[in-house]
Amino acid sequence: MSAAKAVRVPALSGIVSVPPHERVTDASLEQADRLGCDVYDACAPAVATLLDAPLYSANRRAHAACPGAVLIG
Repeated sequence: MSAAKAVRVPALSGIVSVPPHERVTDASLEQADRLGCDVYDACAPAVATLLDAPLYSANRRAHAACPGAVLIG
């Protein structure tokens, strides 16, 4: 399947895509810089921070430096 067709599959299947909120994007970029990880791995700590909630993660490599993270597994 071509990339162009693959990109259309969710819409053709009735799946609605919601772009990330600007606050989440900004917080993710800040966390990526702070933690030294990629933006993908920074999304969970960013959302936890925005919600003032603990971060539970099995991704020790990405989240060990996150203050207050509860590493499981």
